[in-house]
Amino acid sequence: MIILSMQETTAVAVVAAVVLGLVLLFVLKGKEASAAPAAPARPKPEGPFTLEQVAKHNTEEDAWIIIEGKVYDITSYVEEHPGGDAILRNAGGDSTAGFKGDQHPRTVWEVLPMYYIGDLKKPLKELEAQIAARLKSAGAVLTASAPGKWAGKEGKHVPLVEIHGGVATVTVPHGMDEDHFIELVWAKDQTGAVVAAAEFKPGAAVKAELKFALPTGATAITAYESCNLHGVWASAVFKC
Repeated sequence: MIILSMQETTAVAVVAAVVLGLVLLFVLKGKEASAAPAAPARPKPEGPFTLEQVAKHNTEEDAWIIIEGKVYDITSYVEEHPGGDAILRNAGGDSTAGFKGDQHPRTVWEVLPMYYIGDLKKPLKELEAQIAARLKSAGAVLTASAPGKWAGKEGKHVPLVEIHGGVATVTVPHGMDEDHFIELVWAKDQTGAVVAAAEFKPGAAVKAELKFALPTGATAITAYESCNLHGVWASAVFKC
């Protein structure tokens, strides 16, 4: 039988208390971590997305939803959702009404941005109305050979066009700062009809790029962009 002195007994008690405290600390930390939703690293916006693109992401393993015109990838949150599979009812579609229900606390709006991946693309007809309004306010369409009062800014404003395998890509080599950015990019065919368009909002990760399949019968494409500070610019005519 081992008999400990008073000092040894005290030392053992102190060590035991420290060990017990550490164990309790780890247990509590573990509970806190499991109680919090698994928030992914904020993805870079990749939109705008069409309704057709969003509709393809409608399963538990790949779930996107639309809320007030913005697209969110909630795949990593599905298992953590307090309401269970209810979050999947509108997967691949618009969940604005359900998201604004009384069952959701206000704090959910603070978490939501972590799942944002881009905006929902507006219908072409709606964008055509914006294009018409922008052209009217700009007055003149600027080009590389006729930059008007913005001579010297052609390099960042004239749209670049590439056509490969029936797909056209329009890129504007311009920054997307909060106070200086590209608002709209669109393309017209040889008849002057708008065949593709996209709206953009400022952001460091945003790229003013429009990619689309060439419509049947298109023989030429001209690209346009609208800068919030420097008017509307057009590319040269590209043969398809």
